[in-house]
Amino acid sequence: MNGRAEIRSFSDLLRVLRSHPEWLEELRAVVLSADLLELPRKFEEFIRYRYPEFERRAGAQEVRLSRIEKECDFHGGSCESCGSSL
Repeated sequence: MNGRAEIRSFSDLLRVLRSHPEWLEELRAVVLSADLLELPRKFEEFIRYRYPEFERRAGAQEVRLSRIEKECDFHGGSCESCGSSL
């Protein structure tokens, strides 16, 4: 070879991309949409800023549901008798 990568099969392409990560990044930018490229950053933002609030609210709902279930059990399993709604 004359210093150039010869690609004759998909395996050759993968081998070349593994040996040249900068080519892989450029290929990603061409093949993937901007939305997909931003997904890892957006997910990190969600985990850092939004998930704690979501987790807190879900925990509060679990406490509420547990209380309602106990009330219904107290009234023989019928939520209609105690007026609670799920």
